Amino acid sequence: MDALLQQTEVFFLVFVRIFTLFVLIPVFNHRAIPMTVRIALSLVFTVLLVHRVEPVQIDISNAAGYFFLVGKEVLTGIILGFATEFIFHAVRFAGQIISFLMGFSMVVTFDPEMSQEISIISRLKAITAITLFLIIDGHFLLLEALAHSFSVIPLIGMHISGDLLPYIVRLSADVFVIALQISGPILVMLLLTNVGLGILARTVPQMNVFIVGFPLTISVGFFALVFTYPTFSNYFRGLVMSLQTTLGTLLHALVG
Repeated sequence: MDALLQQTEVFFLVFVRIFTLFVLIPVFNHRAIPMTVRIALSLVFTVLLVHRVEPVQIDISNAAGYFFLVGKEVLTGIILGFATEFIFHAVRFAGQIISFLMGFSMVVTFDPEMSQEISIISRLKAITAITLFLIIDGHFLLLEALAHSFSVIPLIGMHISGDLLPYIVRLSADVFVIALQISGPILVMLLLTNVGLGILARTVPQMNVFIVGFPLTISVGFFALVFTYPTFSNYFRGLVMSLQTTLGTLLHALVG
């Protein structure tokens, strides 16, 4: 009876880590996927991965200690999910920057993933990023990292090292860097357009630059979006491939 209870509690700890990731990581965290489906997927992957978990001795008589272990598994899933989601936050932020310079900052739509209104360019960029993520099998990369996490971090072996917090801070700062790199080519085109309009306003003062500038800026912005999509696709592919290194660093930072 005690052995069965031990196996059940180990199974639940594995399930908690997997379910936390499925709630947070891209694609699986979309609101179009019902919570029952996420729970079912988590149970399936728990059954598939539980045999890879090293046997551990859990004091089943200490409820407080067991809930502490559950909290550690939740924290592990949250940290790994954050490392993946920050790429998509950077893509949305890049869309916000582009929208502001195009004059589209007031053209908003509801984002079911963020549960808030964002600019239509940000939404377009986010949908494109998710599509590319699926095309290049990014979801399989995440599932592979999930399976690998049980080899690196045992169920009761999570110990936060001093390198974890600085690394997470650096990942957060990279959101702004990545957003600027994604929006950079479009920003340059729009900046040159505005400089040209400024020169035109000085040389032809009788022309109403505001009437000409607004549709011209939007047209240049859309042209730049289309023109830079191949570059964005290649850059985003590199970001997804770098997730292996990012997740590996985080996993080793979680074992002290």
